[in-house]
Amino acid sequence: MEFILRCNALKCRKELKDHAVVTTCSHVFCIECANQSQLSTSLRENRRTTCPACDMHLPNPDDVVVTNLNPSEDYKTSVLSGLNPSVIMECAGRALSFWAYQTTQEMFVPEV
Repeated sequence: MEFILRCNALKCRKELKDHAVVTTCSHVFCIECANQSQLSTSLRENRRTTCPACDMHLPNPDDVVVTNLNPSEDYKTSVLSGLNPSVIMECAGRALSFWAYQTTQEMFVPEV
């Protein structure tokens, strides 16, 4: 069974397919909800913001990023190239923690 990544805005819960906005607090939002909550605005204007799901302060530019959920093979080949293997493993570990958090949240969030 494949896990479906959904927008973490409780009023939305839309399945995420192409692009999404992710936070360092392990939340993910559709572009529309990110725009409504001004996460996208904070990206463009380099403003401080808080996560709409958990109210965590997100002061750094890399705390909120738009990501492509279906990266090209070329992107996958090049994105970590040149990095130290320990950095690559740290990135992989954080990515797996994100997915573990999201799957756990799905168990507790009611369907809309």
